[in-house]
Amino acid sequence: MRAEYGLDKLVYLQYASWVGDMLHGDFGQLFKHKKPVTELLADRLPRTLIVALISHFFATLIGIGLGIYAAINQNRLGDLAATALSFLGMSTPRFFPALLVIHWLVFVIDSQNVGGFYSARYVFEPWSLAKL
Repeated sequence: MRAEYGLDKLVYLQYASWVGDMLHGDFGQLFKHKKPVTELLADRLPRTLIVALISHFFATLIGIGLGIYAAINQNRLGDLAATALSFLGMSTPRFFPALLVIHWLVFVIDSQNVGGFYSARYVFEPWSLAKL
């Protein structure tokens, strides 16, 4: 088994082999799912990009709005508040607001489908405006 997975080689040779395979698009096999990592990435990358682009869009809108508000209220309390809020938003780790949203969904709203991309009603439905 050590020879099959290349664990009988020196560590730096294992690393060089791993990096070389990655440069050729082979990220290896998933032991849990028993399929190539590239399949898992190809399956999950579109949804990840959608979530990231939507988040970036809203962050840009909020940032522009705060910037305009700070410019209009220059050297006043509104400018200070917008600057402080912007600094807080930029310095907070990205996972923390996500945890707050999950907490809000589970304990305040009592949502049953927090871990899914769609609500339970639309998981197996074809694409429609309602599913969007």
